Amino acid sequence: MAGETNVDASDRDRRLIRGLAAATLLALVGLALVRVFALPAIAPRVNVRWAVGVSAGARAELEEQFRLFVGERREGTTWAYDLGDPSPSAVGALIRHPAVEDTSGVHRRLGIVAFDAPRGTTRLNGGVLSALRDSPVLEWLTLFCTAALLTSTMWLAVASRVARQVTRPRT
Repeated sequence: MAGETNVDASDRDRRLIRGLAAATLLALVGLALVRVFALPAIAPRVNVRWAVGVSAGARAELEEQFRLFVGERREGTTWAYDLGDPSPSAVGALIRHPAVEDTSGVHRRLGIVAFDAPRGTTRLNGGVLSALRDSPVLEWLTLFCTAALLTSTMWLAVASRVARQVTRPRT
Protein backbone atom coordinates (compact mmCIF):
# COMPACT_ATOMS: atom_id res chain seq x y z
CA MET A 1 0.00 0.00 0.00
CA ALA A 2 2.76 2.47 0.90
CA GLY A 3 4.43 1.85 -2.46
CA GLU A 4 1.18 2.67 -4.30
CA THR A 5 0.95 6.02 -2.51
CA ASN A 6 4.47 6.92 -3.65
CA VAL A 7 3.63 5.94 -7.23
CA ASP A 8 0.41 8.00 -7.12
CA ALA A 9 2.30 10.99 -5.68
CA SER A 10 5.03 10.61 -8.30
CA ASP A 11 2.47 10.47 -11.13
CA ARG A 12 0.68 13.50 -9.67
CA ASP A 13 4.01 15.35 -9.42
CA ARG A 14 4.81 14.56 -13.05
CA ARG A 15 1.39 15.82 -14.17
CA LEU A 16 1.86 19.04 -12.20
CA ILE A 17 5.35 19.58 -13.60
CA ARG A 18 4.12 18.86 -17.16
CA GLY A 19 1.38 21.43 -16.57
CA LEU A 20 3.98 23.94 -15.36
CA ALA A 21 6.13 23.28 -18.43
CA ALA A 22 3.14 23.72 -20.76
CA ALA A 23 2.01 26.91 -19.00
CA THR A 24 5.45 28.47 -19.12
CA LEU A 25 5.86 27.51 -22.78
CA LEU A 26 2.54 29.21 -23.58
CA ALA A 27 3.60 32.25 -21.54
CA LEU A 28 6.87 32.46 -23.48
CA VAL A 29 4.96 32.34 -26.77
CA GLY A 30 2.64 35.10 -25.53
CA LEU A 31 5.56 37.24 -24.39
CA ALA A 32 7.25 36.77 -27.78
CA LEU A 33 4.06 37.84 -29.55
CA VAL A 34 3.88 40.99 -27.41
CA ARG A 35 7.52 41.75 -28.22
CA VAL A 36 7.02 41.28 -31.96
CA PHE A 37 3.53 42.69 -32.56
CA ALA A 38 2.91 45.39 -29.94
CA LEU A 39 3.99 48.83 -31.03
CA PRO A 40 6.70 50.38 -28.88
CA ALA A 41 5.82 52.88 -26.14
CA ILE A 42 8.88 54.94 -27.05
CA ALA A 43 9.45 55.83 -30.71
CA PRO A 44 12.35 54.02 -32.34
CA ARG A 45 15.19 56.17 -33.69
CA VAL A 46 15.77 55.75 -37.43
CA ASN A 47 17.90 57.45 -40.05
CA VAL A 48 16.50 58.68 -43.35
CA ARG A 49 18.71 59.69 -46.25
CA TRP A 50 16.68 62.02 -48.41
CA ALA A 51 17.18 61.99 -52.18
CA VAL A 52 19.34 64.73 -53.60
CA GLY A 53 17.21 67.71 -54.53
CA VAL A 54 14.57 67.33 -51.77
CA SER A 55 14.09 70.89 -50.54
CA ALA A 56 13.85 71.87 -46.88
CA GLY A 57 10.15 72.63 -47.36
CA ALA A 58 9.45 69.29 -49.02
CA ARG A 59 11.44 67.51 -46.31
CA ALA A 60 9.39 69.28 -43.60
CA GLU A 61 6.14 68.15 -45.28
CA LEU A 62 7.41 64.58 -45.52
CA GLU A 63 8.53 64.66 -41.87
CA GLU A 64 4.98 65.63 -40.92
CA GLN A 65 3.41 63.06 -43.27
CA PHE A 66 5.53 60.20 -41.92
CA ARG A 67 5.45 61.46 -38.31
CA LEU A 68 9.21 61.89 -38.11
CA PHE A 69 9.99 63.78 -34.89
CA VAL A 70 13.06 65.33 -33.28
CA GLY A 71 14.93 65.61 -36.57
CA GLU A 72 18.69 65.90 -36.33
CA ARG A 73 20.96 66.32 -39.34
CA ARG A 74 23.66 63.64 -39.43
CA GLU A 75 25.68 63.96 -42.59
CA GLY A 76 24.85 65.12 -46.10
CA THR A 77 21.16 64.44 -46.69
CA THR A 78 20.88 61.96 -43.82
CA TRP A 79 18.71 62.87 -40.83
CA ALA A 80 17.95 60.97 -37.61
CA TYR A 81 14.34 60.92 -36.39
CA ASP A 82 12.05 59.47 -33.78
CA LEU A 83 9.59 57.43 -35.86
CA GLY A 84 6.14 58.42 -34.58
CA ASP A 85 4.29 55.71 -36.52
CA PRO A 86 6.29 52.46 -36.44
CA SER A 87 3.46 50.39 -37.93
CA PRO A 88 4.43 48.18 -40.89
CA SER A 89 2.17 50.13 -43.27
CA ALA A 90 3.76 53.47 -42.32
CA VAL A 91 7.29 52.04 -42.49
CA GLY A 92 6.54 50.50 -45.89
CA ALA A 93 5.20 53.81 -47.22
CA LEU A 94 8.31 55.61 -45.94
CA ILE A 95 10.83 53.25 -47.52
CA ARG A 96 8.95 53.18 -50.85
CA HIS A 97 8.62 56.97 -51.12
CA PRO A 98 10.68 58.34 -54.04
CA ALA A 99 12.11 61.14 -51.87
CA VAL A 100 13.67 58.55 -49.52
CA GLU A 101 16.99 57.30 -50.84
CA ASP A 102 17.89 55.01 -47.91
CA THR A 103 17.11 54.27 -44.26
CA SER A 104 18.74 52.64 -41.27
CA GLY A 105 17.05 51.22 -38.21
CA VAL A 106 14.48 49.72 -40.59
CA HIS A 107 14.37 46.21 -42.02
CA ARG A 108 13.70 47.26 -45.62
CA ARG A 109 12.87 43.81 -46.99
CA LEU A 110 10.23 43.17 -44.28
CA GLY A 111 9.07 46.78 -44.05
CA ILE A 112 9.33 46.92 -40.27
CA VAL A 113 11.45 48.69 -37.69
CA ALA A 114 14.60 46.69 -36.97
CA PHE A 115 14.63 44.91 -33.61
CA ASP A 116 17.93 46.56 -32.73
CA ALA A 117 16.84 50.10 -33.64
CA PRO A 118 17.74 52.47 -30.80
CA ARG A 119 15.01 54.09 -28.73
CA GLY A 120 14.25 57.71 -29.34
CA THR A 121 12.82 60.19 -26.86
CA THR A 122 9.26 60.60 -28.15
CA ARG A 123 6.60 58.79 -26.12
CA LEU A 124 3.93 57.08 -28.21
CA ASN A 125 0.41 56.32 -27.03
CA GLY A 126 0.38 52.56 -27.47
CA GLY A 127 -1.53 51.36 -24.43
CA VAL A 128 -0.80 48.64 -21.89
CA LEU A 129 0.82 46.14 -24.28
CA SER A 130 3.19 48.81 -25.58
CA ALA A 131 4.16 49.75 -22.05
CA LEU A 132 4.75 46.06 -21.23
CA ARG A 133 6.76 45.58 -24.44
CA ASP A 134 9.27 48.26 -23.48
CA SER A 135 9.40 47.58 -19.74
CA PRO A 136 11.94 45.58 -17.78
CA VAL A 137 8.98 43.47 -16.60
CA LEU A 138 8.83 41.77 -20.01
CA GLU A 139 12.49 40.81 -19.79
CA TRP A 140 12.08 39.60 -16.20
CA LEU A 141 9.00 37.53 -17.10
CA THR A 142 10.83 36.05 -20.09
CA LEU A 143 13.79 35.06 -17.93
CA PHE A 144 11.51 33.66 -15.21
CA CYS A 145 9.46 31.60 -17.66
CA THR A 146 12.58 30.34 -19.41
CA ALA A 147 14.07 29.25 -16.08
CA ALA A 148 10.80 27.56 -15.05
CA LEU A 149 10.57 25.75 -18.39
CA LEU A 150 14.18 24.55 -18.22
CA THR A 151 13.83 23.47 -14.60
CA SER A 152 10.59 21.57 -15.19
CA THR A 153 11.99 19.91 -18.33
CA MET A 154 15.12 18.80 -16.47
CA TRP A 155 13.01 17.56 -13.54
CA LEU A 156 10.83 15.52 -15.89
CA ALA A 157 13.87 14.05 -17.65
CA VAL A 158 15.52 13.04 -14.37
CA ALA A 159 12.26 11.70 -12.88
CA SER A 160 11.62 9.66 -16.03
CA ARG A 161 15.11 8.16 -15.90
CA VAL A 162 14.78 7.35 -12.20
CA ALA A 163 11.37 5.76 -12.79
CA ARG A 164 12.80 3.56 -15.53
CA GLN A 165 15.65 2.46 -13.28
CA VAL A 166 13.28 1.69 -10.38
CA THR A 167 10.87 -0.32 -12.51
CA ARG A 168 13.57 -2.17 -14.49
CA PRO A 169 13.81 -5.75 -13.21
CA ARG A 170 17.16 -6.66 -11.70
CA THR A 171 18.92 -9.66 -13.10
